[in-house]
Amino acid sequence: MDVLDEGPATSHENSKTPSQLGVVHTRATVYGKSVRIVIDSGSTISLINDQFLNRLPTNALSTKIPGTSQRVVAANGGELSTGDSYHLPIRLSQRTFEHPLTLTHGFACDILLGNDFLLKFRAKIDYERMELRMEDITAPIEL
Repeated sequence: MDVLDEGPATSHENSKTPSQLGVVHTRATVYGKSVRIVIDSGSTISLINDQFLNRLPTNALSTKIPGTSQRVVAANGGELSTGDSYHLPIRLSQRTFEHPLTLTHGFACDILLGNDFLLKFRAKIDYERMELRMEDITAPIEL
């Protein structure tokens, strides 16, 4: 069972931006689309919102990893509806990172990077400098 640090408890909470929720986030691009990405070290997996996925070019759908749907439970105990995963290129700063993102429906943010991503790329959140450091890049973060 995967447990997430942030989960939509109400429809009002779903309409809030990452800044309003007070979570760590950064800017990135996926298939040329600018996106605000939530960085959540309390999440075991990385997620993509179905509405954001539908705004990507159709070739993004060809990166589907079938049969990867999983049960996801939020910190508040609510269950998130998920689908298959998609192996997508996430461009942070000057580098592109390929990583699978699990499709979720009605989630409060477009993309959430969880511990699976943070561990894979040895990412470190530096709160003093307000940046995410991975390999040879740094990306600014906000709360």
